Amino acid sequence: MPAFPQRGLWTLLFENIMTKIKKQILFYGDSNTYGYDPADPYENRYPQESCWGSILSRAFCDEWDIHCCGMNGRRLPDLRYDKERLDCLLSRLDPGDLFAMMLGTNDMRRYRIHV
Repeated sequence: MPAFPQRGLWTLLFENIMTKIKKQILFYGDSNTYGYDPADPYENRYPQESCWGSILSRAFCDEWDIHCCGMNGRRLPDLRYDKERLDCLLSRLDPGDLFAMMLGTNDMRRYRIHV
């Protein structure tokens, strides 16, 4: 797995803009990352241009390649296939690239954890 610097996101964004090196940000998550729209029973997804990953991509298109790897119902990787898939995605990142994971909502439902 690549080593990531221990600096904040805004520091990395600023440094990347100043050096003009295009890096990657990989967002790995559940239906929130996917852009699931619970109000639309047919499409089940917000229009691509209004998903937050697309908004970030447009805002930082000159500095960052934004990749959203979201899937409805995704949980924390607990099966071998899930771990191998995540390892494969992470292996494509270089030092200095960013990785963000937003999972846990579906896990709470699975184990019936009440907060």
